[in-house]
Amino acid sequence: METVTVSKKYQIVIPEKLRKSAGIKPGDKMVAITKHGIIQYIPIRPLKETEGFIPGLDTKDLRDESDRIDCIDSSGWIERFTKGPKARQYKQVIDSSQPKEIITSVVVLYEVYKKIKKLKGEEEALLAVAALSQTSIVLIDQSISLEAADYSLEHNLHFSDALVYATARHWKAKLYTSDDDLKELNDVCLI
Repeated sequence: METVTVSKKYQIVIPEKLRKSAGIKPGDKMVAITKHGIIQYIPIRPLKETEGFIPGLDTKDLRDESDRIDCIDSSGWIERFTKGPKARQYKQVIDSSQPKEIITSVVVLYEVYKKIKKLKGEEEALLAVAALSQTSIVLIDQSISLEAADYSLEHNLHFSDALVYATARHWKAKLYTSDDDLKELNDVCLI
């Protein structure tokens, strides 16, 4: 365990031993995440390097039931990160877009973090969150909430499916997913 001191400018120096251990070099970008009052700095991997970086996760049944813009559902990101059977198709979509041209609903962020943390641990889950932070994270506002409720009623969608779909529709994005519940909807590409 290493101890650091916060400077008057609120800066810290990462000890050499930790930098070497984590492979951190000058100029590397990191995501700062605060959780339960603890700050964690996670190195950002370019999206092009994320394929298969979380191996050994089953990519079936990803959802818990309890100016081109693309929207990738949690199923797609987990396929990508775990190099699942559909990773190649998601790779084509993700790599053909600039990261900020991909919108990510906070619902997707929640689902990816929860699934990976449950099955692989918090460190792997935070690496996935750091990768997703390169995309355009979309918060759920009143408009998206009401649109989601309408889609849920109209298409009999589960809460999370409706929110992800409403986010994509709100931003006029094509939604890429492996979720059969969404396959008949407009501007959805089932992979």
